[in-house]
Amino acid sequence: MSRFLNNLIFMVMAAAAALGAAGAIAGGPGENGAGFTAARVDAAGLVIASSAVTESQGTQTVNLKDSTASGDSRDEALRNDLPELAQVRVALDEHPAVRAAQAGLALAAANRDRLVTGSHEFVVHGDAARRTVGGAGGEGAAGYGDWTLAIERSLRLPAKARIDAALGEGELRLAQLALGDARHEAARELLDGWVGWLGEQAQLQLWQRQSELAAKLTEITVRRLSHGDASRMELQMAQAVQAQVDAQREQARARAQTAFADLRSRFPGLRVRSASGLVAPSPLSGDPQTWQQRVLDESHELMHAQALAARAQLEASREQAERTPDPSIGVRMTSERSGAERIAGVFVSMPLSGNYRAAGARAASARAEIAERQVRAVERGLLARTAAAQAQLAGSLRAWLAARDAAQRLEKTAALSQRAYELSETALAEVLLARRVAADAELAQLKLMEQSVLSRYRLLLDAHMLWPLDDDSALSVEGVRR
Repeated sequence: MSRFLNNLIFMVMAAAAALGAAGAIAGGPGENGAGFTAARVDAAGLVIASSAVTESQGTQTVNLKDSTASGDSRDEALRNDLPELAQVRVALDEHPAVRAAQAGLALAAANRDRLVTGSHEFVVHGDAARRTVGGAGGEGAAGYGDWTLAIERSLRLPAKARIDAALGEGELRLAQLALGDARHEAARELLDGWVGWLGEQAQLQLWQRQSELAAKLTEITVRRLSHGDASRMELQMAQAVQAQVDAQREQARARAQTAFADLRSRFPGLRVRSASGLVAPSPLSGDPQTWQQRVLDESHELMHAQALAARAQLEASREQAERTPDPSIGVRMTSERSGAERIAGVFVSMPLSGNYRAAGARAASARAEIAERQVRAVERGLLARTAAAQAQLAGSLRAWLAARDAAQRLEKTAALSQRAYELSETALAEVLLARRVAADAELAQLKLMEQSVLSRYRLLLDAHMLWPLDDDSALSVEGVRR
């Protein structure tokens, strides 16, 4: 009868966990109430803190309207599951892609100087000749030396000079945006690697705890066997399960070590703190449109497309201005009859504009139109990706809350089942099944927690509210040779 009651209790609690998970998934994040149990998974242990928190305590929601980007970056960087801000700066500055983009500033500065100076240079002409003046048959002929020296230079029209200067500043702006985008991509790489390592570390702690529980269950079986209350087959089964759990633990350890090695190889200057673990994620406050606009305002990809469109428009204006050719002006000095005659003069030359220049202007206008339409395409793509990221974050948070609730309920059920086995009130197979279901549920909630944390941080990163990506010192062109 007692075994029947234990089985009935186990089935009821498992059904309650499933119903609670379904209710949490169906409802929004607010339907779970302001007070839910938040647990911190740390590298030193599976759960080092567990307490009932509200939206005004523990993990805070980030309010986009009531805080500045710098303040949010500071608050987020102080979370226990993020590297220190000073280390992030060093890691990003030392990234090869960022270094290459920084070198691109010097190239852009040189191109700017070239455009400002222009390609118009002085041209020197010179020729010498021998003149022979004589009578018929060459009798009485006289020889004279003649030479001509001229210097000329084409003059860039003022409108073209202004456009070229603007194009030069546009080149420098594009290089700065390329540096900002490189820092953003490096930060995303750092974030993915960091959160991935923390997730693997959390799974390692899970299997370490499961190994301890399996060892405890083996001890209970040995004690029952000594009292004649268990069979040797049950002991072999408990030991086999313990070996399986130990194998899972070692696999998790290998994955954690691999993730850590990959992170350190990509960011060798990054130092890992001794106590670092995933922190329970929280929803982001504010309406979706506000977040989408913030991402658009801070997007290097969009700003780069806009800068390319602005440069294409300037190039179109330059081609249109080129339909009026630049004149060339020069001075000439001529000596004839061995210096008996000297001539000094000024000359002006100008090409005659034709269909070639007109076609070039039309082509440049078409390129400007293409670049402008590409800006709209980039903007629409960013809005779509941001909306998808928001939906993914909301869905992953709901799924994680449901999975966490189910894992907690199943863990209590497994603990009760193991206690019942210790009191000889249930079979070992039922305890092993309960432990396996509880471990799977805990593993699922850890994976969903990692996904939620990563989705949340990615959205904050795209909004430039996680780490400062537009470092003025990094984007400055001071020291770049002009």
